[in-house]
Amino acid sequence: MGAPFGQQILSLRRSRSVALLFVASLVLSVVLAACGEAAVKSSPGVPARSAIAPAAAPAAQQSAGGASTETNASPSSSQSSTEQLPPISRMVVHNAQLSLQVPDVNQALARISDIAQSHGGYVSTEHAYASQSDDQTRTVADVTIRVRADEYDQALGQLRGLATKVVSVDETSDDVTQQYIDVDANLRNLQASESAILKLMNQTTNINDILTLQRELTNVRGQIQRLQAQEQYLERQTSLSTITMHLEPPAVAQSSPLGPFWDPLATLARGWHDSLTVLRVLVDALLYVASAFWWAIILAGAGIYFERKRRQARRAAVGVGPTNPS
Repeated sequence: MGAPFGQQILSLRRSRSVALLFVASLVLSVVLAACGEAAVKSSPGVPARSAIAPAAAPAAQQSAGGASTETNASPSSSQSSTEQLPPISRMVVHNAQLSLQVPDVNQALARISDIAQSHGGYVSTEHAYASQSDDQTRTVADVTIRVRADEYDQALGQLRGLATKVVSVDETSDDVTQQYIDVDANLRNLQASESAILKLMNQTTNINDILTLQRELTNVRGQIQRLQAQEQYLERQTSLSTITMHLEPPAVAQSSPLGPFWDPLATLARGWHDSLTVLRVLVDALLYVASAFWWAIILAGAGIYFERKRRQARRAAVGVGPTNPS
């Protein structure tokens, strides 16, 4: 009698584990289905996350505990609440690239920094450098600023006003509203799954079931963290707009030597500059040859030295040699 009674207890434990797993899967499916019908609410700046439908909780309780409840919401009341939802705010990423000619590049950089701060933004990157063009050295700069999205047009107008000539303008807009809604809906579903798994972990006492639910909870929380990072990135991108600018001074007109404005002093200056350039090239070549072939120079010097010694010895031998008698 002892062995059959033990087998009955073991079979009861197994059936209890199977029942718990079945209830867990049923609750998760009901919660995910209820979250798919969530309504999306809007807030200033970015669309708000959707709310779980009121009928989801009673349905989940009916599947888990076996008790049936009825909702008091009628079709007319649910339709009116849906109609009262405000429209979703569009989430648009604005970017612009400008090429401007300004009277003074350094003054323009200072003014651009003030414009960015006045519109709730900041200077992201700034790079000024010297550029050689037509025998002239000019200071040019590349600068990137970020401003509030709702003040993007005002900031762009003020930046264009700094230029004596707007060389080019390139604007792009990227609507990421649907992408944000999809990320937010997936995040809501995963958060609902997390809550359901935590409830099941509090109710079960079987070690195997707890370990299975713990692994599933870790996986769900990892997905939640990734979606939260994507959502925050989209919010940052849409809250601030990016404007990139290339600044350069106006080009200086060059007079032709054959024209009526011939300047002999300018011609002499160019000739002097070119002569110095040629002299520098020659000196650089000599220095390079001396540094690269120093061993050849030493051998040539030694050869010349010994040749001069040999000639001096021959001359001395000829001078002291015997004289023929007359």
